[in-house]
Amino acid sequence: MNRTCQALLLALLTACSTATTVTGEWQGDRTSTSFDHLLIVGISANSRMRRSFEIALADLVRARGVQATAAIQVGDGTTTPTPEGITAMARAIGADGVLVTRLAARKVSARESETRYGVKAQQPTRLGSGPGLVELFSLEYNEYEDPGELSARSTAILESSLYDMRQGDRLAYVVTTTAKFREDRDDVVANVTRAIAGQLQRVGLIR
Repeated sequence: MNRTCQALLLALLTACSTATTVTGEWQGDRTSTSFDHLLIVGISANSRMRRSFEIALADLVRARGVQATAAIQVGDGTTTPTPEGITAMARAIGADGVLVTRLAARKVSARESETRYGVKAQQPTRLGSGPGLVELFSLEYNEYEDPGELSARSTAILESSLYDMRQGDRLAYVVTTTAKFREDRDDVVANVTRAIAGQLQRVGLIR
């Protein structure tokens, strides 16, 4: 593959990928040491989405050398976690930090591409033994309609609050993640969890 084709392919992949941005803000005094064990909690009424998110983020945190536990694997995955339940769960497994992620806002925009109309001409029907003049004027024309495609694109803002169990459940850091994606094509969980784990590592909260 030449360099021109490689450049075009890279541009295409970049354009089709999920656009995810992440920011972080310390709450009060900055934590000087990283956490050893994080309890990962996702707040969602969709238990399947919650499970996917918690397990994916826990795997990414563990890959960076910090122990992590998905709350749905140790608690009751059929109910929405409560503050009391999360605290009790963290203490039971010996977690020194709790990362709680919730959906802060979401916007869905729909766009329909233009409907196209046209005419298709079929080859002339063979009427005799050779391509006479009659055959040249026997083309059949059929009109067709190519309906527009309706596409939906979502923008989701998630807030991940990190609580320090070593300091009386103090809120230590908040990660805000903004993801723009197409639900039928983009793996939003993978993109969002990578962004969150990367931000925690950049500021030294995980190794």
